[in-house]
Amino acid sequence: MKICLISRYATLKGAGIGRTASRMYEGLQERGHDVRMIHDGTSLAAYWLYTVVRKPFMLPRGYDVYHALSPIESIWLPEDKAVVSVHDLFPVLYEQSQGAGIGQSKLRQQIAREFFEWALYKSAICARVVCNSTLTSSQFLRFADGLCRRADVIYWGISPDLHPVKYAHRRKQRIGYLGQLDRRKRVDMLIDAVKRSRFDGELLIAGAGPDAKALRTQAGDDPRIIFMGFLPDSKLRAFYSSLTALVLPSYMEGWGLPAVEAMACGTPVVVLEDAVMPFEVRDKCYQSADLAGFLDILGDGLELPRGEHVDWARSHTWDRCIAQYEDVYRYVALASCVE
Repeated sequence: MKICLISRYATLKGAGIGRTASRMYEGLQERGHDVRMIHDGTSLAAYWLYTVVRKPFMLPRGYDVYHALSPIESIWLPEDKAVVSVHDLFPVLYEQSQGAGIGQSKLRQQIAREFFEWALYKSAICARVVCNSTLTSSQFLRFADGLCRRADVIYWGISPDLHPVKYAHRRKQRIGYLGQLDRRKRVDMLIDAVKRSRFDGELLIAGAGPDAKALRTQAGDDPRIIFMGFLPDSKLRAFYSSLTALVLPSYMEGWGLPAVEAMACGTPVVVLEDAVMPFEVRDKCYQSADLAGFLDILGDGLELPRGEHVDWARSHTWDRCIAQYEDVYRYVALASCVE
């Protein structure tokens, strides 16, 4: 099958979208498909230009399926051959909490909302829509309001290398964060909680993003807070396994990939009670209303259960994910031929 993938990012450094795009590309090639990737992960201005102006001239002709890795990539695709992945509806539902370069600018928030709404309506009339959780699926169908009657759910996969390993016992507790360093992730709240608590362990912060410099300034010279920068896949298992707990203070997560990866390594995950995220992941996390208070009792010897959800997390394989997408592709390719 000839498949064209359209994404903003196509590398592991490009947040969840980049990871998904690279894994889909590699997996589909391994299964013998003729796959082409179109992407542009530069600045917001360049991305807008790529999406609205350049992409129509970049799309190859004669492919069986065109798969947009997010709604914005669905613009200009031939509807009868298009599959669209919807990760979340945050720019529409929670525009004032956006990160990723949009930040607190009301003008940028308004532009992002209107542009994303346009992309969602475009997605709704494409051949198939696939969401990464039941929450996103239900939100999308309510938004589409009859334009789309079906939104399949296919969970993204994780690396097969992620599994529990024994780690040397440490005297100090160690918590960690992995993800983008931007406003939506609320890493500043985690740093503030460490500085206000009696926590005598370590906080490892892995990732990069627009707020990295500000977060380092906030942390100051606190020896408990360590910035690790971008973490390659080869180091994920060691990172997760070394933690007492992974803490995701995000206000909203379309899925919560680091949480699933940590669970696969047997590491408990902590989220905030007000976090908006799919129940499939949220219900398997320790939920806290006050991070500073949680860190105090963690430092006092609180033992979080390890290894509770390993089997569930490890069931999210890329092989299963790609096989499910192949079924969607075949349906779309066959339907477009019949028409």
